[in-house]
Amino acid sequence: MSAQDLSNGCEEAGYLIPRSTIANIESGRKETVSLQELTVIAYVLGVPPLMLIFYPYDAAEVVQAVPGRDQLAVDAAENFAFSRHGESPLGELGEKVMMLRGMEESAINMLSLSEGVRSGRSGLPGQLAGLDDESRAEVAQQTADAWDKSAETLARKAAARRAELIKDRVDLWEVPEELRAIFAKVQADGDD
Repeated sequence: MSAQDLSNGCEEAGYLIPRSTIANIESGRKETVSLQELTVIAYVLGVPPLMLIFYPYDAAEVVQAVPGRDQLAVDAAENFAFSRHGESPLGELGEKVMMLRGMEESAINMLSLSEGVRSGRSGLPGQLAGLDDESRAEVAQQTADAWDKSAETLARKAAARRAELIKDRVDLWEVPEELRAIFAKVQADGDD
């Protein structure tokens, strides 16, 4: 991408950076770059701003995070983003978010299994085939109830994890439609 193309992209993004300024940044004649310039250039290039700060970005590359302090680029990027001086919450936060996603997906699957058993779409194991209709219906009801209870337990844990992440100011996806009633019940129970 030429300096003019980048300048045009910045203007289209709503923040004009003249071609001459971009050329001066590239050549090193402009020694400082404003935060606005950095974020708009990164946006137009389609890269995270950290890639421009620690350019060329390679996670295993050693960079000078601050004058006199060399670090791996991945550590420097995490410290820059979270400023914990060696203690990065990124991995822990990522695990919490992934666990929430897994909890919600598992709860939805359990509700789907319950509905399948209740509606007769999902059969019960073949060993129950010898039971009479009334016994089979009772086992189906117990199985569906067990899936519902497991889904509710998992959804309650997911609601607690979601609240924890929101408290930590993490933007999350909307509560899945299949779980909204359970989440509303959890919230109502918490308000009592």
